[in-house]
Amino acid sequence: MRDDTDILIGITSIMIGKYTNQMQAALLLEGNFTSSPLPGLIKQLQTVFNRLGMPLTCPGMSSTYVQMFGPNDLQVTIEFMARPADHGVFAGTLGSPISTMLVPDATDRIRRHKSHLLVYVQHGVFGGVMREKGISSLFNELGMHQPGHSLAEFLERIKVLSIACETICAEMPASLIHWTQSNMVFSSANFTTVVGEPIGPLTVHPCLYGPEPPRGSAKQYVGIHTLGAADYIGREIHVEAAPVPWTELYAGALSFIKIATEKNGYIIPDGDIFGVEDDSVSFRVCHVGANPEQGLSDHYQLTLRYSREHGYTMPDAKRRLTVPGGVDGVERLIGTATPEARAQLRRMRESAALAEGVGGRLVVTRPADEPPQNPGRAGNARIIPFGKRTGL
Repeated sequence: MRDDTDILIGITSIMIGKYTNQMQAALLLEGNFTSSPLPGLIKQLQTVFNRLGMPLTCPGMSSTYVQMFGPNDLQVTIEFMARPADHGVFAGTLGSPISTMLVPDATDRIRRHKSHLLVYVQHGVFGGVMREKGISSLFNELGMHQPGHSLAEFLERIKVLSIACETICAEMPASLIHWTQSNMVFSSANFTTVVGEPIGPLTVHPCLYGPEPPRGSAKQYVGIHTLGAADYIGREIHVEAAPVPWTELYAGALSFIKIATEKNGYIIPDGDIFGVEDDSVSFRVCHVGANPEQGLSDHYQLTLRYSREHGYTMPDAKRRLTVPGGVDGVERLIGTATPEARAQLRRMRESAALAEGVGGRLVVTRPADEPPQNPGRAGNARIIPFGKRTGL
């Protein structure tokens, strides 16, 4: 078993995500507006946010632009464009099968719209430029906290932008919402179904790909590359293709993010396995470094090992046996006489504490075809409840 100590210790105390500061949504409008809708919208937005205990002040506004300020250095900006948006900016999302699934007539909605609103939410005056080259590193060199650079503030921006979009859609005919952080598009109707759970389709785009199936297999294989996971965990997630519905793979990716962002959460270490409590599905985790030649940045790779519902077991999976008694059972097998055995037991207990911290438990396994006394071949798997599956 590898030494995972550098990964396991202190993971809950560091900020691991990118936490995009300036969040943006574009709302496409089909109606003809003889005058700017901003004055009426701003009054309604202020009313809604006041009721929620987040008062927004508006020092001044023009017919096409308004900036409001709220608590915790929050800024909300809205622009009204009396012209269609550039159709080219939608090319990426229209090429995604998920967009077609969510809004089958998205192309027609984009073609029909006459004007649009841009809504921005950020923390701090530098929120809109924090991703520009050199700005973030300058803050680090000066030992200054980057504005909005925490999970709590990122989730607050998601909440504020979601409420703003819902409020606008209740006041005027928005035919399409483009959530640019994840490059997802929604109708106003299905937008309301995804805003309740931020770690889902709203902020994590499942980009599907379908490679050729292995020789001799007639089943269709599908895999997922995420767009948006890095905001939560610093890297995107690649789920290797498997002959199961894409929703099974997407649920695994979302669970990986949720485990990392829970209270006492952590990044599941390289080589470990996680799944649901009843062992009906499990994934192996691999931390993959950047590969510039293939255009890949650092990412987390998930490989589906087993899915009971879909009758799938990965081809090279070896049968493993659970060690009775968990870590205590391993101690009975290998003892504590050697430094190596003591170090292995310490790492396992650290792993067990992390899993229990997020409501899961550690299950220790060993290869079924090898003697149980061989400590170098013991494995560990975090069995974590997935929670609610996505409704897509």
